[in-house]
Amino acid sequence: HNLEDVQDVIYHSWTASIHRVKSIYRNNRTLYLQNPTTTRFNGGSGRRYYLQNAMELLAPGTFYYDNTSHILYYHQMDGEKGEPHNVIVPQLVELLNFEGDLLRSQIRYITWSGITFSHVAADFTACFKGNCEDQSANFLTTAAIHIGGAENCIFDNITVSHVGGYGIWLHQGCLNNTIKNAHVFDLGAGGVRIGTGTHGVLPDLLQVNGNTLQDSVLEYGGHVFQMGCGVLMQTAAQNTITHNHIHHFRYTGVSGGWSWGYAATSTSSNEIS
Repeated sequence: HNLEDVQDVIYHSWTASIHRVKSIYRNNRTLYLQNPTTTRFNGGSGRRYYLQNAMELLAPGTFYYDNTSHILYYHQMDGEKGEPHNVIVPQLVELLNFEGDLLRSQIRYITWSGITFSHVAADFTACFKGNCEDQSANFLTTAAIHIGGAENCIFDNITVSHVGGYGIWLHQGCLNNTIKNAHVFDLGAGGVRIGTGTHGVLPDLLQVNGNTLQDSVLEYGGHVFQMGCGVLMQTAAQNTITHNHIHHFRYTGVSGGWSWGYAATSTSSNEIS
């Protein structure tokens, strides 16, 4: 129907990448991609893949969006009535984004309690401009709640749901913040991300230390970027992940550290219990 809409999802050794289809040659069963895979994690043949977002693939309970006509098609499930459905199409890739000035003034002592953050779009920027093969969806630069340069802030009894990427990200310069009694679910990638994807030793201003995730439920992730983790704790130190219920992620429940080798790193003294 519209080849430019079709996406190819390719499985690698421990990740999966999404690509736009450029052309298909049926006579020799060859498919070309607009943004080719680098095969950095799996150079062998026989890798599994599947196609998505094509009119021809519509099945009960699925939808297709035509970027040319701007029409959304939905194939009703057996037993569904022909009544109109409520359709929510998120426009933003982040709902809450704040970052303190790391050189002059951090954000301090703010509490968010009893708030629901829902319906966030998936960010395909990395996929369609280059590639999105990185382990644990490290290529993502957004999250529904994206915090940097914050100290002693609290997220208590919040809900984050129907998200296209990660639910919460405590990014560079986050110190001694707490996430507790949170419910984070229906996620395009993962639940909570702590730290940065930078290897080695971080400058003091960029350290991510002393944060806590506790008594929370993180569930049902990897719907778009299948390598998302329940908790992705990268280059960070002295953080505590304790007494959480984490389930139904396609890759890893809790991932700690972001170094491969024996070089010095800012990752140390984290507790997972």
